[in-house]
Amino acid sequence: MEKYWLVNGRLADGTGRSIRQADVLIEGDRIVKILERSEAVPEDGVTRIDCEDNLICPGFIDIHSHLDWFAGNEGSRPLMMPFLQQGITTAVGGNCGFSTFGFPVTHPYRELLTDNLFRSGGAKLSWQGTDGFADHITGNGSPLNILSYVGHGTTRTAVRGYDSSPLSDDELKQMLDLMEESLKQGACGISLGLQYEPGIFADRKELEAVARLAAKYNKVLAVHPRASSAVSGTYPMKPFGTPHHILAVQDLIELAEKTGVRLQFSHLIFVGSKSWKTAGRTIELFRKAKKRGVDICFDTYGYSLGASRINVILPEWFLADLKKNLDDRTALKRLWVEIKAMEVVLGFGYDQIRVTNTACPEWEEYNGLYLAEIAAKLKQSKFRTLCDLVRKSRGTASVLMEDYSNPEILNAMIANPQSYFQSDAWAEREGVNNPAIYGSLPRILKLSRENNLLPVEECIRKMTGGAAERLGIPGRGIVKEGYFADITVVDETTISDREDERGNPLPPEGIKRVIVNGQMMVSPETAQTIDPPGDQMPGRFIRI
Repeated sequence: MEKYWLVNGRLADGTGRSIRQADVLIEGDRIVKILERSEAVPEDGVTRIDCEDNLICPGFIDIHSHLDWFAGNEGSRPLMMPFLQQGITTAVGGNCGFSTFGFPVTHPYRELLTDNLFRSGGAKLSWQGTDGFADHITGNGSPLNILSYVGHGTTRTAVRGYDSSPLSDDELKQMLDLMEESLKQGACGISLGLQYEPGIFADRKELEAVARLAAKYNKVLAVHPRASSAVSGTYPMKPFGTPHHILAVQDLIELAEKTGVRLQFSHLIFVGSKSWKTAGRTIELFRKAKKRGVDICFDTYGYSLGASRINVILPEWFLADLKKNLDDRTALKRLWVEIKAMEVVLGFGYDQIRVTNTACPEWEEYNGLYLAEIAAKLKQSKFRTLCDLVRKSRGTASVLMEDYSNPEILNAMIANPQSYFQSDAWAEREGVNNPAIYGSLPRILKLSRENNLLPVEECIRKMTGGAAERLGIPGRGIVKEGYFADITVVDETTISDREDERGNPLPPEGIKRVIVNGQMMVSPETAQTIDPPGDQMPGRFIRI
């Protein structure tokens, strides 16, 4: 059993307590002793690792991730390593309604489950339930720890595909039974993806039933909302009406108040420059709800952009019969008008959408280009290019969408006491990658330092002990005797995201070491991430 001291470091233990001089003894997968620097360190024969006066922190927890679609899969380990390099030791998967469990052994919609945003992870979904997924990780290895929600969208798809009509009572019971089985086996909660098929089709009765199930087990309901901009296809167009993203927040607060569920609002954003003016009003809704006793928090990025798939900009009515509408001139004309209105009203359109993976071989050369650039190369309209991409990729082309906020809004969300930190990223095998695969949490630390947003102890608490407390993760998130030895060593004076001259993300500055369950995974001695064989990978599935 490996045993070593982390010495000559300053401890930011994940509780928000003031930084102090301390040495940390690790034995096997546990922290076994913490000594103040003034105390003599015993056992001189034990290996000492000099932390060079850097911060010894708990391993970072990515509270909104999709790495469950990569963990344990053949050939996907290199796609997970960038997250280790930004200090993440635990990733919370199953977000936005998409999870790798929550379906029966056999069902007719398996292709719909695997052909999604995260197909680059290569998940085969050949296991049964939460237990089966946990066994998959144990048997094949993961470089970091995984816990996961059960996805409403995944379970609903397994029950009745992408049919947009309301679930029957029998179908609703079947879906809830599958979710409940996942919760009993250790899923950390339930996630909803209300802008994606099939979550976009869920009615109020269905959403309340799902929320009550999560509340029954005192687990979190994480929700990708129906709208993230002032105008969205998921709500009726009403001139001078309430902005749609505010309606989405109000709907979810009402859901939480009615059901008593603990609500985690996924990636609070304000898409399009003309939505930014409502940011203060929106964040105030969270504060007032919390004051009334609603258990509600939100996630935020280190960037003003995020990853999604091309279908997310399409309205619900168009998605309800996508194949037919793509060939219907009347439907296409209506869609053209709505997208044009979105550009005018939101300040968001084709020029803010960068296609990272077209998901169709004949358009592979366009990976990394903006929709407007692809249209110029094809010498056709931007609208036709959008429709062609949706058709060729069956709506699954991966995109980066920009203008999610501005620096002032982003800083305010980082500093907000109800926020937690996320990457919401995954690595693509082709095209241009999201900078958040390497840099989201380092960038948050950098922005906090440069703009005096939070004391470094509090910033680290939010991405470690605070996140662990929010989700009920046992034995992690704090540097404490008896806890698991998930450790990130950080130079807080230089921590920063990086990119090359072409804008491609690079490993961040300032992450010195990353330890997962006692095993050194990032080390300056190797100048790279350590990549042991699968059966020696330290990551585990964490049950809640």
